[in-house]
Amino acid sequence: MTKEYNNTTEKDRDDLIFKLIQKRFDSEWQRLKDLDNKASNMIGFVSIAVGILLGAGTISFTNILQINPIASVFFFLGTGLLIGSIIFSLMGFKIRGWDDVPNVEYLIKEYTSKPYREVLRRVAGEMKKVIVEMEIKLNDKAKSIDIAWYLLISGFLFVFLFVIILVISNSHIPEELVLENTLEINNSTNDT
Repeated sequence: MTKEYNNTTEKDRDDLIFKLIQKRFDSEWQRLKDLDNKASNMIGFVSIAVGILLGAGTISFTNILQINPIASVFFFLGTGLLIGSIIFSLMGFKIRGWDDVPNVEYLIKEYTSKPYREVLRRVAGEMKKVIVEMEIKLNDKAKSIDIAWYLLISGFLFVFLFVIILVISNSHIPEELVLENTLEINNSTNDT
């Protein structure tokens, strides 16, 4: 036994506290990775969906959107909500930095000559500060991703309603307009 510990229960207690703090610290880093993965997956998925919608909207639905203003409201509102989802996902994905604890240079310089107990407590205290800071920032990140998820669902709902309106109103579209739109598409593909 060393001088700094009168009995092993104090050392065991300090070791236990440090291990608990270290476990929490590691779980916050894992949470950061998980949130970043969710945000990047959502960005990719929604970007593809918006690209398809805008491509289809400019090529296939142009005349339909001009004739049916209700359908165009649902189309553009749905697309706008999906773009909002991308924006909030990007906000959630935004890089945020934290100091690594313990700072290796400081640890070697300052703590190599100090007693074990003091080093353990100081490092645990620094880790606690970073954990609190990480938790606050990760909660903000999770909130942005949560909002992005709701915008995604809402956007797809409006796009789905747009499709339903198109199907219902498709019988009311003059046949020559559908034929004209088809000819425009064929001409544009033949030009390329």
